[in-house]
Amino acid sequence: MDMERVIGAAMAGDQQAIAKLYNAYSHKVLGICYNIVGNRAVAEELSHDAFVLAFSKLDHLRNPERFDAWLSSIAANVALRYKQRHHTLVTVPADDIPDETWIAEEPTDMPTMDEIIAAVNALPNGYGKVFKMAVMQDMSHKEIGEILGIAAHSSSSQLARAKKMLQHSLAKYWAIILLALLTPLALLFLRQPKTIDEKQPKTAKTNEPIVTDDNPQVTKPAILQRKESRNMAITVPERYKQPSVSTTDTTQHEEVPRQMVDTTTVPIENTLPHLKLNGNIHFANVGQGNTIRPKKDDFKRWSADLAYTGQPSPEADRMTPQNFIVTNYEAPSVPGEPDPTLTIDNWTDYIAYLEVKSDITSELSEEDRIMRQIAKSNEPLNNGQIVRKTHHSLPLTYSLSLRYQANKRIGLESGIQYTRLNSLFQTGEGINRIDEKQRIDYLGVPIKVSYRIWSGKHVGIYTSAGVTLEIPVKSTVTTEYILNNQPELRDSHYLDVPLQWSTGIGIGVQYNITPSISIFAEPGVQYYIPDGSGFETYRTQHPFTITIPAGLRFTW
Repeated sequence: MDMERVIGAAMAGDQQAIAKLYNAYSHKVLGICYNIVGNRAVAEELSHDAFVLAFSKLDHLRNPERFDAWLSSIAANVALRYKQRHHTLVTVPADDIPDETWIAEEPTDMPTMDEIIAAVNALPNGYGKVFKMAVMQDMSHKEIGEILGIAAHSSSSQLARAKKMLQHSLAKYWAIILLALLTPLALLFLRQPKTIDEKQPKTAKTNEPIVTDDNPQVTKPAILQRKESRNMAITVPERYKQPSVSTTDTTQHEEVPRQMVDTTTVPIENTLPHLKLNGNIHFANVGQGNTIRPKKDDFKRWSADLAYTGQPSPEADRMTPQNFIVTNYEAPSVPGEPDPTLTIDNWTDYIAYLEVKSDITSELSEEDRIMRQIAKSNEPLNNGQIVRKTHHSLPLTYSLSLRYQANKRIGLESGIQYTRLNSLFQTGEGINRIDEKQRIDYLGVPIKVSYRIWSGKHVGIYTSAGVTLEIPVKSTVTTEYILNNQPELRDSHYLDVPLQWSTGIGIGVQYNITPSISIFAEPGVQYYIPDGSGFETYRTQHPFTITIPAGLRFTW
């Protein structure tokens, strides 16, 4: 499998890919740590911590092609931080050193390697970073400028000043004349691999680790190869800030000879202790093929939303012709059959109908008498046509929902929502008319699936889709007969409204006020499936509706 694909899968949380990266780079990271601290047991634990930090910050790696340099930088920084806090003298038994390594001592005032490293570490923070990245990590000034956010010429000038400061700090040695040659050679020595066990076979040099599906464990070179790198802050585990290490006393280690060879071949099987750092990642003999298990709660799984849903614009009033269906008193009735009906579409015919009804029934009801006055008042208007004005108020929806985040991208959401639909139907105009006020209240249960598209420190973007079932809990229509703008008669009755199904899709934007509280807006399109009832509402006129839910989100 291509290394970039493995790194990309690891960044997405693939545990097998993370284990393959560990197996592929473990030799190299261990060699880097050993080169700096010179102690095998401590180097093993430091390499362990370097992987913990790297895998916990994979989401900070912008370019997978830089993983090799990025991981090497983390390992080197962890080891250097440890060395700054633990100036332990490394001793090697004389019997373990081959005869050919002994060199006749000559009087010299040259600085020791530890003194050079101490001088480098004593540089001011900015100069020290530039010096280490330029000299130890083979980075260009352009790359250093991009990582540190400074100009390339600024990096160059800081490197020159760092060299002058080193010359000043080492001025007591006559090496001031040879510093230009000594410093690169000394740092090259630090980066050269050492063979810890001469009985271990040497491995061939290679520039890139090769990982395959069939053989995820590959011997790694220890030479610190840097094509590109990236600077990042490293936090050393607490135990390395103390004089002793929790698992091993660094002053009691059995030391091993340090010899310069081309490669490092340190066996990693069965060498890593059972280790848990910062509660983030748990290692257990990863070199033997076990996976690295992140904590289940490495991201917040639950959230609750309080939202109000509105529409972008109200609906204009509509004027439509209206028909009255009444009993036809002039038509003969047939026994056993429904009474014949008559459809009336103008006020003149309706007044005539009331006259016929009055003659046949000898007396009109109170409703008929009021309707006759309304008809006479509206007969001169609209060419005598019966016209109905319809106004649907915008639906009001309030919701409380709970979301479970199955993983970092996919979430499941459900809850309860309350919706009110108000409509006003007005027959006739002016001070004499008929007003019908219709109200339908729903309790709904939405079921949605959300997908997180992008998430930043303060802003996140996601999309959602789902269905909603709404149950009518109260449905009424109230009819008022108005004379001279005063209600003369009122009648109310319940409506038999069926269930309402709908489906929708939306895209949401979330802004984090705090790590646990955010505001969001989720504009979308909702389609209301016709219920076949014949009741006229805002939704029957607008089955496809643009909705804009907005509210507060609490995450834990």
